[in-house]
Amino acid sequence: MQNPNLKIQNYVSYQLSAISYQLSAISYQLSAISYQLSAISYQYLAYALGHRLEACATLLNKIS
Repeated sequence: MQNPNLKIQNYVSYQLSAISYQLSAISYQLSAISYQLSAISYQYLAYALGHRLEACATLLNKIS
């Protein structure tokens, strides 16, 4: 017959392993979200830069 304490330790060990895997999955998801937010940030910067260049070109056309 197996020691009851050993059964409890094994159960807790399996539960902690499951939690560890879940936290790893969450970590990967957060990394993916971080990359997506970075991509959005770069797109916004490119958009803003495009508008600034367009405004400069318009101003230069009015001056010349």
